[in-house]
Amino acid sequence: MLTLGFSATPTLAQSLTCARVRDPDGWVNVRDLSSGQVVGRLNNNTHLAYRSVTSDGFAILVSALNRGVHQSRLETVPNRYCNVFWTVQDPDGWSNLRRSPGGDIIGRVTSGGRVLRIGGGEDWAQVITSDGTFGYIHNSRLQGMSTW
Repeated sequence: MLTLGFSATPTLAQSLTCARVRDPDGWVNVRDLSSGQVVGRLNNNTHLAYRSVTSDGFAILVSALNRGVHQSRLETVPNRYCNVFWTVQDPDGWSNLRRSPGGDIIGRVTSGGRVLRIGGGEDWAQVITSDGTFGYIHNSRLQGMSTW
């Protein structure tokens, strides 16, 4: 079961920084902080939450402690713009995680599992799972858990 290693509490929310991506290229790379490899991409105006910054300037994403975005590519915004956690609710007991909206299945998230929503549209949400996997889940399978 994919779950984040902590719960959404007022204390946690106070220790997080809400930011949005602002880069001249229109997007920013997400890197594995151990290897430095690019593992995903976030488009401008994507809102995210981070807890701390590494010594070399990478903001550590709340959803996965080994994934980061360089802080120089982020603009701090009020916390009300960040939806931190969403809970998967599916009558099947799990929901498919897809590579793109309606695309290939790349994994499953168990009902009750939490994800960080980082974008999407009317039908599909772009999410990051607790293991740092980027994917899409249908909006009908997500229930808001904590907005600050």
